[in-house]
Amino acid sequence: MGQEVLRRPSGPSLNDLPVELLGAVVGEVTSIGDLLRLRVVNHTFSVYATPKAFRTFHVVNTEASVTGQKLLMSSPGLASLVQRLVVHCEAGPGENRLLNTVEEDEEAKAIRMAFAYNMSRLHLFPSLGELELNFFSGMVWQTVESAEDGTITMTHPSKYFMLQSFIMQAVLKPQTGCPPPLLRSLTLNNLIPFPAPEYQSEVLETIMSNLHSFSMSAHALRFKGRRGEDMWSWFWSEMVPERFLEPAQKSLTSLSLFSDQPIGQFPTVDLSWLRFPRLTTLTLGGLTFNEQGLAEDFVVHHGRTLQRLTLDTCAMHLGGTAPVRPWARVYERFAARLVALRDFRTLCRTGWGLHEQDARRGLQSPYERSITGYGYERGKDVRLAADVVQADRVGLRNFLRTVNARREKQRLPPLALPDLLGAPGQTHA
Repeated sequence: MGQEVLRRPSGPSLNDLPVELLGAVVGEVTSIGDLLRLRVVNHTFSVYATPKAFRTFHVVNTEASVTGQKLLMSSPGLASLVQRLVVHCEAGPGENRLLNTVEEDEEAKAIRMAFAYNMSRLHLFPSLGELELNFFSGMVWQTVESAEDGTITMTHPSKYFMLQSFIMQAVLKPQTGCPPPLLRSLTLNNLIPFPAPEYQSEVLETIMSNLHSFSMSAHALRFKGRRGEDMWSWFWSEMVPERFLEPAQKSLTSLSLFSDQPIGQFPTVDLSWLRFPRLTTLTLGGLTFNEQGLAEDFVVHHGRTLQRLTLDTCAMHLGGTAPVRPWARVYERFAARLVALRDFRTLCRTGWGLHEQDARRGLQSPYERSITGYGYERGKDVRLAADVVQADRVGLRNFLRTVNARREKQRLPPLALPDLLGAPGQTHA
């Protein structure tokens, strides 16, 4: 009996599947690494995987990553696929998130210069519509000096401040002859406020005037020297309303502003004069409400279009023993004026800072005495009478019931209601 030859069973292979099915398979893949590996399987997989693999491109502050971005920008076919660019400025090896001045060595300087070169040439991504810049979120102590003529300078600026500064300069002052990117979405996370001429440029105005979505979180860098508070006040009182938000009024549909220090009581933040006729989504973080009602006015002015509202650690300032304007009255006004709202969240962080480790408690109506965060407990020395707390919870429940009636018509699940004061486990109507 001759030796039997083992053969692979005949039948359809992967290549015999309809191309539409192969496309559906690739559509379920989310890992960028897996998509890049699928590109080299065969031509069909490459056709489906390549656009998805390069749709979002991530860059970190390492030499290899910045070099990869430069190579991508030099390949017109692949660069044209990039629709979203995400930049991450992370802590270096052995560094933590609570730092004193971190001196810039030659490697960090080379990365900064390469980063700036790439970011000044964003026009090489012709399909780019979304830009997300995530700056260093840790604490860096730096000394600020001011001359008699008012000029503000830093002594020994950290490498993370230098990196942010050069990236922002490159985006807002592109190479000669290079147009600014026509973005639909811009995210600036952990921005360190500092006076820079680029913020007064026409490029920033052009970028902001085309945005549909803008998100910014600002880091109150703990400058040494009295000018630190001056810069923080200038940033929120003037820079944010006038240079970032005013040009975006006509087009913006989604806005998110977050501060890791309480703002609104000091520095004064007046957004009430701004009008966004297309605004549907609003998230405010760290913005203090008060008896002047500037933050409250800003919200209700958009009552006809606003569909989603989140108040993330937005406390009512408490000047005396009892609130002049309790949250109950704010919720009553919200219920009457936010006629299009169908989603509302009110949260309170347990700690200060931009660190995501801080837990958030939901369904909160917080009060705050302090106008500064670091070194203080949230809500420290706030003592509210039981009837004030109960009235706030009733006001929030009534407001949420109004929203839930709208959600029911749209067949959406109801939002949870806060408990009223009473015995544990007691059910309230």
